[in-house]
Amino acid sequence: MKRILLFSALALLIASCNSGNGKKASGPSHTKVIETSMENVDSLNNVIPSTWKNLKTIVEGVAHTGNIASKIDSVNRFSLLYEARLGDMDEAMPKEIDFTTYGCALQPDSKAILVISVNGDKFYKGVTLDTLFAKLNEWKQMNFTFKLPDNLKEDDVMKAYVWNNGVGELLVDDFKLEIAY
Repeated sequence: MKRILLFSALALLIASCNSGNGKKASGPSHTKVIETSMENVDSLNNVIPSTWKNLKTIVEGVAHTGNIASKIDSVNRFSLLYEARLGDMDEAMPKEIDFTTYGCALQPDSKAILVISVNGDKFYKGVTLDTLFAKLNEWKQMNFTFKLPDNLKEDDVMKAYVWNNGVGELLVDDFKLEIAY
C-alpha cells in the first residue's frame, strides 16, 4: 500500500512538472478601451492628467454621434488627440493599439492619416485612408491595428490622432482606442 501511494505521489509530481511547455501565451494579457464621442467637451478638458489635446478643433453641428466633432483642414491639420504617458495608462507596456474613428469629408481633397506615435520618432506610424472619402458628406469608419515595438518605457508618451494632409475640411468623431497589453 505504501508503494502504491509513493508511486502515485511520484507520478503526480512528474506530471505536474511536465505540464505545459514553459512558454507564455502569445495573446494579450488584458485590454483597455479609451473612447469619446466628444459630446461633453468640459469633461475632456478636465481630465487629470490632461490626456485630450487640441480641443480648438471641436465644433458643434454635424457629427457621427450627437452634434459635436473635431474639424480639421489646411489650418488645423490635426484632430482632437489622445496623449498619455505609458506608465500612467497601465503597469504593463502596450503591445498593440486598435484605433477606430469616423470621418466625413466636407470638401474635396480631404485626406486622412490615422496616426499613433510614441515620443515622436521612437515609434511613428501613419496609415493613409484617403480613398474612403470619395463622396462628400458621408461618414466612413477609419480603423487600423498598430503593432508596437518591445522597447517602450513607462516615461514614453503615446499620441493618437487623425492628420489631414489635404486642403479640404474633414470632420472626425467617435475616437476609440483598444489597447492590448
